[in-house]
Amino acid sequence: MKKKKAAANKSPVKIPVKSEPRRKVTRKSPDSSKSRQTGFKPDQTESVIEEFRRRWPELNESRLEAHRQLRLVHDQLINKPGVTGLHVGLKKKGESADAPSNYLRPLVYSIRIHVQQKFSDRLDPRIAELLPAQIGDIPTDVIQRTYSANPASSNAVPGSIPGASPNSPDEFFNPVIGGIAIAPKNLGATHWGTLGKLFYYGNQMAYLTNQHVVGPPGSQVIQPPSGVTPDGSSEIIGTVAKIVDPADSLTRARIDAAVILASGIRKRRSAINGLSAAIFTVGQLTEGDKFKTAFKIGAKTGKTEGVVQTVSATVVFNDRTMVNQIIVEPVPGSDADLCSGGDSGSLLCVERTSGTRKVCEIVGLVHAEGDGDGSGRHRSIIACHIKDVMNYFGLRLDA
Repeated sequence: MKKKKAAANKSPVKIPVKSEPRRKVTRKSPDSSKSRQTGFKPDQTESVIEEFRRRWPELNESRLEAHRQLRLVHDQLINKPGVTGLHVGLKKKGESADAPSNYLRPLVYSIRIHVQQKFSDRLDPRIAELLPAQIGDIPTDVIQRTYSANPASSNAVPGSIPGASPNSPDEFFNPVIGGIAIAPKNLGATHWGTLGKLFYYGNQMAYLTNQHVVGPPGSQVIQPPSGVTPDGSSEIIGTVAKIVDPADSLTRARIDAAVILASGIRKRRSAINGLSAAIFTVGQLTEGDKFKTAFKIGAKTGKTEGVVQTVSATVVFNDRTMVNQIIVEPVPGSDADLCSGGDSGSLLCVERTSGTRKVCEIVGLVHAEGDGDGSGRHRSIIACHIKDVMNYFGLRLDA
């Protein structure tokens, strides 16, 4: 992975945060100490989801008001030193790797402010100005998060294919499918990411990934990134045809994507590595999809799944601010990393059923990762909405 560059105006600043009075909690279950070890109780999570669905009309009104209030102060907040993101979400009583589902009950929407690092205020008079306890009638909720968007950098060993280990940049695929490692020819194994999937671009077959994975238009793209094929045939699978116009700041703030026109003699298949006999559709996540399980299949970490936290976040990373982003964080109780360098370009999906068949609904294009819980590990997925990507490039699933 490339080393993350800190923006000049985003230096790591500890943000003093106004602490709330501690609430007395009565533990009813005799085995509550056990639940603290895993960070959640299955029945607690189900209870939160049940309340969310039952009170959705009322909660949705609160959510809309929170978005109205956030729009009024968005630019002011996102430009504060140390702030890494913003989104409207349910307020939590406390948050750590041990307690991912500690929602304040009854559920209440808040403006969640992401910071690089936080600590208790200790009566610092600057607190109210830096991070207000509420905005209008909406409470705030400060969480520790950092984000990055980098391709993988690895010591791929030429000549190790076939027989490379799964999710290796050396693994050769014929036919070319989604979820596998690709790289720009001029960088190869020192800079690689994931091919999302085969789409149609006009009347031509094309692959979708991130612009930061493959570079500018005209760049040749290879698979595997090691550049070594088992039969000595060409490693080139296509050429970058289009990226988001650098002058189009509004679109660049929403998507990171590139279209690769397919070429070469290798076969191509509209499939994703590890998904057998799936039917693909395209969908749009909404705020009502909070708690929905979503997954991605990346070239680095394979298939991982988590829970949708928001579909309209602002996140700051690599000297860039992006809006209207999807954030997926671990399933409560899970200790798995969801995303890492090399997974950029993978597709975010949700699973549905159509009769007796599984349907893979594509909802996002993964382009960044986050620590997800302040632990420094790669615990969250950041994705742009797939419909924003397809509409901009004029992509279709079918010919």
